Amino acid sequence: MTVYAVTPPVDLPDVGSGRLKVFAQNVQNYYFHYDNYESTRANYDHEAFAQKTHRMVDAMLMVDADIFALCEVEAQEIVLRQLADSMNRRVEGEPYVAVEDGINEAWDPEYDNNIKSGFIYRKDKVQPVGACRPASSYTYYRNTMRIQVFEELATGEQFTMAMNHFKSKIGGGEERRITNAQHLLKAINKYATDPDVLILGDLNCEEWEQPITILKEAGYKELLIQYNPDTYSHCYGGGELIDHVLANASMEEQVTGAGVFHISTACGADGAKNADYRYSDHDPYIVSLCLGTEECPTAIDVVPVQPRAKKTIENGQLIIILPDGSMFDAFGRRLL
Repeated sequence: MTVYAVTPPVDLPDVGSGRLKVFAQNVQNYYFHYDNYESTRANYDHEAFAQKTHRMVDAMLMVDADIFALCEVEAQEIVLRQLADSMNRRVEGEPYVAVEDGINEAWDPEYDNNIKSGFIYRKDKVQPVGACRPASSYTYYRNTMRIQVFEELATGEQFTMAMNHFKSKIGGGEERRITNAQHLLKAINKYATDPDVLILGDLNCEEWEQPITILKEAGYKELLIQYNPDTYSHCYGGGELIDHVLANASMEEQVTGAGVFHISTACGADGAKNADYRYSDHDPYIVSLCLGTEECPTAIDVVPVQPRAKKTIENGQLIIILPDGSMFDAFGRRLL
């Protein structure tokens, strides 16, 4: 049984009570070898790394998930192993194990390829099936876009999970994010040995942008917005949803709920409450699953989705576009 270190300072989202729970997050440059890189990503010392690890483990144990999907992690296998070890030191039975992926990248300043996405799981609840696969052949994205099939031990039911980190918004990158989405779909078709597919990750675009549209047109539905139309996962210009949970039709039927846990960002009222717990510029998000054909009676209701304001960057300036088409700058001044 999990031994909780702390009580959550802000409310956990209601995701129903499926048999399995998934925790996913961009953990903002989590480097075990923080002192070995000339990259600006590794910008903390031993004390700061220890604090970051402690706060991450706090949040992960607060959620008490069965699978943890993380991105913006140093591209070395030892990193998630040591994080799982840190979690195991705080619970009984040492249940947490990192998925082996064979990624051990030396830092290359040309590609800046020393981050990855990866998985930790509870060995008493699930097991990985087959290898952890890349969802892109590109030098950088083969590490940040990963696919893993998991099996629930209690039922033998399986599902395919893809954890992703698409091209950042720095310098634009819309075409590359579109390519990321296209590569992801091709890789899922190739490696998904189970047809129930859950796509997670920091896709660096909001729900209305073209990369998400490509995934929707392929049959995937965005679930975070479905359960909370006003949700956000990252703070810029008031809060955006650039981290996503998407499910195909068969997977959606097995989801009891999804939501964002505002433990790390400083947006809104929760920002003051979580000041001593922050460790990333993204919040984690949680999905609850009830795999198989059995109906889950504790699934939460879906909220009708209303049009959201759109945000974009033009000439380095934040532009907010309301559903009626009117545009404003970051200070609320209407634009022609």
